[in-house]
Amino acid sequence: MYNKNPHGFGLLSPVSPEGKGKYAGKPIVILGGSSSVGQNGKVVFFLAIPTGTPFSNVNFPAIQLAKLSGFSPIITTASLSHAEALKSLGATHVIDRSVSASTLASEVSNITQNAPIKYAVDSISAAATQQAAYDLLAPGGQLATFLAVAAKTTDEKSIIPVLGIARLPANVELLETLYHDNLERLLQEGAIKVSTRSQLWLFVHANWVTFSQTGLKYCRTALREYLMG
Repeated sequence: MYNKNPHGFGLLSPVSPEGKGKYAGKPIVILGGSSSVGQNGKVVFFLAIPTGTPFSNVNFPAIQLAKLSGFSPIITTASLSHAEALKSLGATHVIDRSVSASTLASEVSNITQNAPIKYAVDSISAAATQQAAYDLLAPGGQLATFLAVAAKTTDEKSIIPVLGIARLPANVELLETLYHDNLERLLQEGAIKVSTRSQLWLFVHANWVTFSQTGLKYCRTALREYLMG
């Protein structure tokens, strides 16, 4: 969300004083609040929570970062059995993932009171979910996906395929600022949360390194070593 166009929405990062809470009152839709997303088997950074829980997904940080940015309402789709867990992360509304695209649009419209949707994230990124998310957007809106663009598009709205690879030139500045410089602080402050059973996994030099929650103090060093090559 926070990378510059055309690699992201161009939003100000919430880790900066001017970015925290900047988008207060603006709605955002995040499809697949409890889905697990992989990018060609490569993940630069993720919070590894037991598979099958509402925390084992890309939206685990996405929902929380949206909350830090001030977005409201934060609308996500998931099994309703995960609703309370997702609300604990910052989602304000959870819509049943099984509803039709037309019902989704109607429910989103009711929640936002017809306010324009400028930003959406589709962690499923199948053709149907991309189209459903894209159709929710107002003119000028942007949709982030994690797979190739499959929706039918117009010139009025854009789709941004996201590649979360740290050493891509377009990603270096953002990821160093967000993760390298601020992740440990956000975890310590509770702004980014993990479950009590979770472990933090970092992809460092092609090896998985596991840190228990009691070892979070080592995150900064590990991230610096990875990001600096």
